[in-house]
Amino acid sequence: MAKKVRSNGKKKDAKGGKESKSGGVDRMLEQTLRKLKKDNQKLRNEAKGLAEELVRVKEEMESMKCVVQIHSEHAETILRYGEERAQEVEDRYEESETQRIKLQAELDMTKQALADEKRTSDDLRVTADQIERICDEKIKLEERIEEQGNQIQQLEGDLKTLEEKATGVKMEKDMLADENEQYQYSVLSGSQLKMIHQSPWYFRKKCYKIRATSAAQMEGGTIASTGQSMLILLGMSDSTSEDSVVSLTRNQLWGFKLSRLEKNGFPGRRYHTCNYIPNVGLVVFGGRNSDLVSDKLLVFDGKGGKWASIGGFHSEVPSLECHCSVTFGLNLFVYGGVLADGKLNAELYSLELEKRKGSCIFPVTSTRPKPRKNSVLAVTDDGLMLWMFGGQHEGLVLDDLYTFDLEKKKWEQQVEHSGPRPQGRAGHVCRYSQGFLLLSGGYSMNPNGARVCLLDTWVLDTGMMKWYKVDDGSFLWQSTSGALHNQQLSYMHSFDARGRLNIVSNDIDGNIDKLTTLDVLFGDGLENDLDDQGDETRSSRLEFLEDCEAGATQIGLAWRPPERNADRIEHFKLMVANNLGVVKEVYRGKSMQFRVRKLRPSTEYIFCLKAVYADGSYLWSDPKSFKTRHGDKE
Repeated sequence: MAKKVRSNGKKKDAKGGKESKSGGVDRMLEQTLRKLKKDNQKLRNEAKGLAEELVRVKEEMESMKCVVQIHSEHAETILRYGEERAQEVEDRYEESETQRIKLQAELDMTKQALADEKRTSDDLRVTADQIERICDEKIKLEERIEEQGNQIQQLEGDLKTLEEKATGVKMEKDMLADENEQYQYSVLSGSQLKMIHQSPWYFRKKCYKIRATSAAQMEGGTIASTGQSMLILLGMSDSTSEDSVVSLTRNQLWGFKLSRLEKNGFPGRRYHTCNYIPNVGLVVFGGRNSDLVSDKLLVFDGKGGKWASIGGFHSEVPSLECHCSVTFGLNLFVYGGVLADGKLNAELYSLELEKRKGSCIFPVTSTRPKPRKNSVLAVTDDGLMLWMFGGQHEGLVLDDLYTFDLEKKKWEQQVEHSGPRPQGRAGHVCRYSQGFLLLSGGYSMNPNGARVCLLDTWVLDTGMMKWYKVDDGSFLWQSTSGALHNQQLSYMHSFDARGRLNIVSNDIDGNIDKLTTLDVLFGDGLENDLDDQGDETRSSRLEFLEDCEAGATQIGLAWRPPERNADRIEHFKLMVANNLGVVKEVYRGKSMQFRVRKLRPSTEYIFCLKAVYADGSYLWSDPKSFKTRHGDKE
């Protein structure tokens, strides 16, 4: 308001100044006009007086002529005097008339200037009015700008608040998406109990989401466990020739996290083999680095995180790639592969780490397998015999089965009894335990020579020489969509020292996406595992109670929290999935029971429970399915 008063004051002063200036000019012109009129009147009076005096002079001249006539002696003198006097008066009259004309011209100019000044004054008066209106509009505009500025500040504050809310909503959405994704992967986990040769076999599968940003699937890579719950992937990327060492580290919140490690002396390679030897570390042999095929033996110390070659190692083993290997004790057995000159290899080698030497094991008979690559080796529990199945010989994928007696140094082709048997394959994995050979995965060749991924799993009873197909892929390779894993996608797999099958697969974009582990328990291993589970069930597991109240449109659930740290549980979160794969949260709270309503009659639902602790950590239960009853009434 103060600004407005000052602005109005300035406008009035400006207007007053302009009016004062115009009035002063008018007064000056009027004074000049009055003076000119007065001077003109004075000259008129003088001219009149001179005219009268001229008349008098003429009369005097006439009188003088008479006098001259009377006084002739002075006539000429007096006449000249009169004429001079008359001429003087006439000159003064002409001068006065000139001045009058000049004054009249000045008067006319002054009148014109006065008229022009009046018009200018009128224009200035109009301009002053316009300036006043503009000033008023300026003040109003400034007030509107100030008001809009306040509104903008308020809107910016509201926008900031909305952005903060949006960020919070996005974080909550991402967290829910992560939880939903983890739930979907936990649903994929499961177990199966099968009878093989009148003995129970327990297959326990767990699926984990791998968090990765840019790491791509490794071509010709390997996967192995260091024995410290960490998986190492070694190889070269499909899209780059850079060598890489990548680790999978268990994360309580996400499952597994993928990250690159420093090479620390590891020359990148692919088509090598990688085995874990307790108290030694990861042992890598052979492989290709760019255009070179290696015969080096490298050891990775999981504690120190560095690679080193075994010093003083004398080896007769040639440079190899696409070979297979297996360990027993401190010995590494290597078979087949591709030599540096591109030829297939048919020899078996032994690398003795303790003696620091490597040599070829020459068979005592001429019977031996065809040269091959991408085959597999498994060693018996006593370390006296090697088993080998399949591989690739030039353009053919083999399905033959051989054993090698390490004491007799003798190859022998084994013939299975009639019945189902696995098709020929290469790039697969196998493991020997308690008289059984477990075989999984690999690839075959279609008529066009392209590779086709195989997803089935087989067990061979080596006593009866009979194969059992334990999974066609529907159990081990089921995806979050409920369908089998796309056979065009690639994966890496291996058995670790504990006999667990680890499989790392990629998504449709070629990025590492999922880790699947499979424990196969039978015989003594099954009994020991069941004993261990019985001791730990109540102390560390979150599980649903078997009894539920199932109606046609509702299911009443109850659960038992783990005894360990149960007092630290902040709340429970109950998730449900229908047969279409739709997952949603139906309960969150501290109660240990809940009734889920608005369900479809005679429909199976899968439930999973999450216990969230005060420090942000959490524990998932195993998924459990319940089915609503048939009928419209409860």
